[in-house]
Amino acid sequence: MYRSEDTAGSRSKYVDFSYAIHVAEVAYLRSTPRGSVDKPQVSAARKLVSASNFSGGRTELIQTNKLKHYPSIHGDFSNDFKQPCVVFTGHPSLRFGDVVHFMELWGKSSLNTVIFTEPDFSYLDALAPYQPLAMKCVYCPIDTRLNFIQVSKLLKEVQPLHVVCPEQYTQPPPTQSHRTDLMIDCQPPAMSYRRAEVLSLPFKRRYEKIEIMPELADSLVPLEIKPGISLATVSAVLHTKDNKHVLQPPPKPAQPPASKKRKRVSDDAPECKPLKPLLSGSIPMDQFVQTLEKHGFSDVKVEDTAKGHIVLLQEAETLIQIEEDSTHIICDNDETLRVKLRDLVLKFLQKF
Repeated sequence: MYRSEDTAGSRSKYVDFSYAIHVAEVAYLRSTPRGSVDKPQVSAARKLVSASNFSGGRTELIQTNKLKHYPSIHGDFSNDFKQPCVVFTGHPSLRFGDVVHFMELWGKSSLNTVIFTEPDFSYLDALAPYQPLAMKCVYCPIDTRLNFIQVSKLLKEVQPLHVVCPEQYTQPPPTQSHRTDLMIDCQPPAMSYRRAEVLSLPFKRRYEKIEIMPELADSLVPLEIKPGISLATVSAVLHTKDNKHVLQPPPKPAQPPASKKRKRVSDDAPECKPLKPLLSGSIPMDQFVQTLEKHGFSDVKVEDTAKGHIVLLQEAETLIQIEEDSTHIICDNDETLRVKLRDLVLKFLQKF
């Protein structure tokens, strides 16, 4: 948002300039100190710049608190925003994000103006979903490309930790090896890449921020494992897009078909197996041996190992291997006995 104040007359006049770029959709953000436009728009651009007392570049406007960045449409933005306003936007940025809400809000007043700066898209297509529209519409395409001098200046201002760019931008043109001004000069030196090359970026981030869907959060049941400490296991589908991570509820198991009619291949949904509960806890050997004896197992011996314990049932010729992170029941093809011993082991463990 950019605010201009004119105190030459008897009253102050304010005009708010809002850049309709959602903070989460910075793929379309272009930070340029100035743009070049076609000759028919030069006079209109000069009038706009003159009327708003615009001087200097983006960095100077930020330092003088004339250009403000807001992380969301809530909080400070709602308090600072006033109408009428002028919106600078392009075609893609009008189709998603918070700007959709604002276009519907601003479009009802003829005092507001939207200026389309994107030269590669039709502004009529961008306005189609918002018709009828009362606000004024101006098409003023701006060339958002930067030359090497502007890029070097911008990099000095923002001081990035890492710069990644195509290889041809890090060296002079082959036919003009003396033109060192036609390459990116920055500190630290830029990391270059070629077509279809895979880069390993030097990021040392250990954790990622993951959002959780409300319906998944409602299904969690924390279990107290210690006084004041509760845990809940999460079984979900991790959806990742545009460097955003969202935990979504797992798909429900497929229901058996109501009829025996053969479905088309396109109608078949991928099968989803029911989720097994997760187990936690430790098995006290003394109580476990007593439980085995109550259920008819005699001559039970326990041997300690480096990773846990081994329980020998000599009469049943069965071995139970209990370790910190796993339990194995080894018997001679006796599924009934294995299931019985499994259920006895599960009595000492907690299910999530």
